[in-house]
Amino acid sequence: MIVWTVAAVAIVHTIILVSKPVELMHYTTAGLLVCATSLFIPTIIILVVEQKVIQWNIVDIVLVCLVILYCISASVNNQRISIFWMQEFFPYAIMYISFKVLFGIKKRLVSWFVFIIFCIWGIYESALGLGQIFGSVPSGHESFVLTGSFTNPGPYGGFIAFLMTVLVGYLIEYGKCVNVICRPVIDGMRTIGLKRLTSSRYAAWCIFRLLPIILAAIAVILCIVVFPASMSRAGWLAFACGLMLCLIRETGIIKSVLSHKAISAIMLITILSAVATIFMMKKDSAIGRFHIWNMEAKAIIETPFIGTGPGAVLGQYAKIQENYFKENECSQKTVNVAGAPSYAFNEYLKIGMETGIAGTLLALCVVVLAIIQLLRSNDIFGYGLVAIAVFAFFSYPLSVAQFSICIVAMLALSSCHDSEVLKLQKKKNTYVLCNSLLTIFVIGLVLFGITDLYKVYKSREKASDDWRMARQWTLMKKYDCAAEELETLYPYLFWSYQYLYEYGYALHRAGMYEKSNVIFTEGTLISADPMFHNMIGKNYMEMGSYDYAEKELIKSHYTVPCRLYPLVLLMEMYMDINLTEKAKEVGDKVLNMKINKKNGTMIELRRRAEECLKILKHDVNEINGISN
Repeated sequence: MIVWTVAAVAIVHTIILVSKPVELMHYTTAGLLVCATSLFIPTIIILVVEQKVIQWNIVDIVLVCLVILYCISASVNNQRISIFWMQEFFPYAIMYISFKVLFGIKKRLVSWFVFIIFCIWGIYESALGLGQIFGSVPSGHESFVLTGSFTNPGPYGGFIAFLMTVLVGYLIEYGKCVNVICRPVIDGMRTIGLKRLTSSRYAAWCIFRLLPIILAAIAVILCIVVFPASMSRAGWLAFACGLMLCLIRETGIIKSVLSHKAISAIMLITILSAVATIFMMKKDSAIGRFHIWNMEAKAIIETPFIGTGPGAVLGQYAKIQENYFKENECSQKTVNVAGAPSYAFNEYLKIGMETGIAGTLLALCVVVLAIIQLLRSNDIFGYGLVAIAVFAFFSYPLSVAQFSICIVAMLALSSCHDSEVLKLQKKKNTYVLCNSLLTIFVIGLVLFGITDLYKVYKSREKASDDWRMARQWTLMKKYDCAAEELETLYPYLFWSYQYLYEYGYALHRAGMYEKSNVIFTEGTLISADPMFHNMIGKNYMEMGSYDYAEKELIKSHYTVPCRLYPLVLLMEMYMDINLTEKAKEVGDKVLNMKINKKNGTMIELRRRAEECLKILKHDVNEINGISN
């Protein structure tokens, strides 16, 4: 009992860790590994005490194939960033094994406990969101009010959608138990007394059933209040799909609606109108999302077999988008919506970019198989996994710790359900022996990984803390000191494009242009931000290599063609080297570009271009006057 309590505390500790609002530069994987280890150790003790081995099924097999594919892609592409991301997956692998063991031994109890956590989590996130709406709790984003414990309202809305799907599914399936529970309890209190009633097994069963129903009802009410305010269209769609599947399986509402043609027609019109309304609410955002998917599909076609390796997705995206705008005449609408995304906004396409087409197919197989396994066993978590699977088409849940832990738990739960083939195989002695050996091997591998990677994670955590301290030199404009401090952190923070930019900028301001370009070039491999190319161009200008500077600024322009800054830099460079006609041509292009009148930076850049054109016009008039 004590060991089970320790495992429960470890799960709660993990949830508390990932639910805390995290600063941009704070590294949390070391703490996540501690939580995963705190869960893994009592899990192994339980496994030994219960004298069982880990049972593997088809979901595990496909997941292992996907991991192997990632390893192959990382090895073939041989990028340093890929090794970093493979190491970052390790705590989640430990949690997957731990949840798998716990669900396998006491599925009903652990599922009940996880559901209670989801209820409390939903209440917490909703209360946090309400606090942000009323201004008593700070938001996680400078431009948005409602973010919960997340840094963006999109993932927050998606997470609320996932929780609501699970909670509503539970209420639909077990809400009928309220009458069965309440009436006998009331009668029992009248006849045999409260003291005797609470000591009975029936009372324990009532608490076991009634507590989650009460918590789920409270959580759903609070979630309904904040959910529309999140403005997460992907979250709305995810919840609608999960709820629709739940209604189809658990009730006869859908069948009843379809049996009436008039009601079916009204329902269809309502759904189509709602979809159109949701699309028009953020039309440019939706078009931009389609553009991102288009670029990612082209990137997959570019490397269809092994991908680009983990962590190199955004760098590849920038190259594809640059070539796309350089080689094609695109509409102004497409130019305006094209940006430099910080995430792939489609987990399936992201996996395809990292590992090739086979990776996307394996990822889809994992999701489909897991959902089928959960739904076959009438598990309400299957509806939640459907919601996340839909949300993953439009957002980046695997890049958010809260989502990742929930996905790991549900995949582990789905892997506890056996297929008919495996049930037959388990009767054979060969299967038992191989399974035991595999279990021992996995446990040994995990223990070795914990001891080996903990120091690595702690070094990165310390470096991220030191980075925040080093920023004082940048704020004081002592760039020599900043560059010296940041150089010592490079072996631990090379994976962060924010760090690479700050380090490269400090080198630029300190006059170390060649070294700065090396760092900025590394940034272009892991980020789609064209500012890396702008700074490389400025370094080349300082070194007098104007041809290289021109190439970098043009590359920056085509990467995100709606931005004015690279063109203004290019125009000013042409003026410095007396290429008047080219400068005038670029200046005219800047003035013809559409700008956001609420964006102060764009207004200032346009003003700089106008001043440059006035100078050019004045110089031309003077030359003409002298010649006359």
